[in-house]
Amino acid sequence: MTDDVDLLTAVASHDREAFATLYDRHSGVLYGLIRRIVGGTADADDVLQEVFLEIWSRAGRFDPERGRPLAWMVLIARSRALDARRRIARRREVAAELSDSGATSTAPTPDAVEDAELATRAREALDRLPEEQKSAIHSAFLDGLTHSEIARQSGIPLGTVKTRIRTGVARLREIMRRSDFTESGSTETSSTETRSNEVPESEIDGS
Repeated sequence: MTDDVDLLTAVASHDREAFATLYDRHSGVLYGLIRRIVGGTADADDVLQEVFLEIWSRAGRFDPERGRPLAWMVLIARSRALDARRRIARRREVAAELSDSGATSTAPTPDAVEDAELATRAREALDRLPEEQKSAIHSAFLDGLTHSEIARQSGIPLGTVKTRIRTGVARLREIMRRSDFTESGSTETSSTETRSNEVPESEIDGS
């Protein structure tokens, strides 16, 4: 039986048969690890695909003197699974943020952000934000980056990142709240009543 080192060497040369053999041999172990970390089956399936795509592209970097092939693949799988778990947590945080703000009329659930209608409304609301706030929120809540990581990648001060996210989330809440208010059939209320439900710009901007 061809050992894993030889298989990875062949995969580095884009040998599809060797890649298929490697997948058949180790996908079960890697999938079990990934599922324990991320939880859901669908998410685990997606991460497993990411892992083997990375193995395919990075096989030439494997150094047999630094460890066994399976240990190297497990390290990749664990790293990708932790990244996925962080992204999932971020999506749930933004769902809770929007739900807590009154943006939806139903009680928040862990998978609320996956709801097609809410997701569409959230994307539309996000598109209405200034670009710097939109980018910061996308990086934090959808890409799963920490505030420090965003600051390093964008080259702006950490305090500025936090301000953009805080201000952007406040505006996003207000946009969603207004959208929910309109859809509830309350558009016939007087202008005075409508204004009483709006948050003054000075409060949102903290000025």
